[in-house]
Amino acid sequence: MPSSIVILSKQTLLFVLLGVISSLSLNAQCTNGTQPECACETAPVLCTVDELDGYMFSMAAFIHPEDGPSPICPGAPSSQTNNPTWFAFTAWCSDLTLSG
Repeated sequence: MPSSIVILSKQTLLFVLLGVISSLSLNAQCTNGTQPECACETAPVLCTVDELDGYMFSMAAFIHPEDGPSPICPGAPSSQTNNPTWFAFTAWCSDLTLSG
């Protein structure tokens, strides 16, 4: 029978790993303008189909319209983005369907 110290250590390790993973995904948002996702030029590149498949992202509330195209809509000169978030991917095919 395993000792309670070993069980506690495994639970603690699992808790720490989940915390690290959670903090990585939380930091992968444009929260203050310094993250790569905030600007098109520094956006992370997803290089494989596996990275793109199921890719999910949550928009942050940080407002930074200067990092998006202006105007955002053709024919609407006053349109702009408020909190653009950027990512890039390598095209592995000529037809691609994105759903949200």
